[in-house]
Amino acid sequence: MEEKNEYKNFHSRIDIKKSSYIMAIISAENFEKKGATKLDCGIYWIKKEYDGTSTGETCALIGIPLHLIFSMIDEECDLVKTLRLEEKLSYIEGIEELSCRYVQTAITKFKMFFKREDVEELMLFNIEPKGSGKLEKQYPKPLITVPGGTMEEKDLQDFERCALREFKEETGLDISDTHHKISREKVKKGFRFSHFPSSQKRLKMIYAKNKFDQNKKVISMYYLVRID
Repeated sequence: MEEKNEYKNFHSRIDIKKSSYIMAIISAENFEKKGATKLDCGIYWIKKEYDGTSTGETCALIGIPLHLIFSMIDEECDLVKTLRLEEKLSYIEGIEELSCRYVQTAITKFKMFFKREDVEELMLFNIEPKGSGKLEKQYPKPLITVPGGTMEEKDLQDFERCALREFKEETGLDISDTHHKISREKVKKGFRFSHFPSSQKRLKMIYAKNKFDQNKKVISMYYLVRID
């Protein structure tokens, strides 16, 4: 009983931040119907009005052909270099330093789905502007990101509900009734445990502190979906 109480108290001290994201596949034709324009570089784009609110967090919504997605594992890939020089994205401050590092974990998780030649299917991403004021140090350059964000009380601890809400807020697209789930992956950060038998042959759990602070544990759920 004492051991169970210690286990419960240990977990009650951990503040876990939960977030959820959607990597959405859409046909080029469908994306154009939603207002997208094809840029000279082959990327599709919808300009967004950034104002820093929950419904204006991004300055662009882009559709990248699936066969190009995996190249973003490299921060200096040709795709990112091309976007940095795209004239129609020049309204984004600091676009010449555009970074894709925040999408690399998600891309790696679903890499088997992106090795294909169908250029008529796109993956949707946001471009978020560089931070200003107190956020400039944390976000010194524009970022390619996966639509999504932090779980809120109204999401009722439901990762999918959170993902759909955040996707709508950030992209302006409500896909609640028009998406089909293909796969999902959970990413945990800040957790590291060692298990070993005690002299009484029972398992005890010992928390090994790593580079993440005990109060900065994150569970992120990524959904891969196709939009009708």
